[in-house]
Amino acid sequence: VFQTLFALPTAGNPSGGLNFAHKSSKRVTRFRKDLKTIEENGTWEALQTLVSFPDKDISAALRTVCGSTVAHEKRHHREKNLENRIAAVTYILEHCLLDDSDEEEKDEEEILVGGAIASASKGRFEILRRLIEEDKNSKKLNVINGTDIHGYSPLLSACCGDYYEEGEKSDMESNRRKCIELLLERGADAENRGDGVHKKNWTPLMALAKRSVLESLKVLFKKSSEELDVNRTYSNGKTALFVACEWGASID
Repeated sequence: VFQTLFALPTAGNPSGGLNFAHKSSKRVTRFRKDLKTIEENGTWEALQTLVSFPDKDISAALRTVCGSTVAHEKRHHREKNLENRIAAVTYILEHCLLDDSDEEEKDEEEILVGGAIASASKGRFEILRRLIEEDKNSKKLNVINGTDIHGYSPLLSACCGDYYEEGEKSDMESNRRKCIELLLERGADAENRGDGVHKKNWTPLMALAKRSVLESLKVLFKKSSEELDVNRTYSNGKTALFVACEWGASID
């Protein structure tokens, strides 16, 4: 009975029962608010200090710095912004990931996959390359072909991503091609198969066909380790060719 009573939350006892969890949750909430402030202002250099706090969400921090777009960012600030992002990502990889036990490796993989998907979706191939290099440090991780809960892999995200918020269309499509080429050279599955397959069977080929980005589509065919299944169908029965025609592809 004494042990049961002792475990219950009590007034004035911050370490008892639910009170401790409540305080911890409030600290994490504050961390996310501070992370949002950093994102809105593009002050990525402050992230190093934020992730040094005891209560933090490293997965959210990495996804944010990899994939966030600062809407008001000026063209002449982009180079410095990217430099600060890369520095923040490097700090997280070197100081915040768990690497001691086998049980923690799955968490590390999920964190890295989330970052890779976020960076690929915005065409930040320099950051994507940095995350892939981290994957090479452990043979047990699968960042290249890892997927999120929706079945998006880094490659599928690179093909689907909307890159036009930060620069000219030509620049952004160049970044898309670089991400696709990098991922395929490192062994990405161009068909997006396996347990994490996209829930509606959407593939990189279909995504590029919908956007009518011919040069990126050529890279997909050229760099894929095997012949692509051009007749594979989406959940509604449409092929990549149908998608291209439906969304107004050029004659090429």
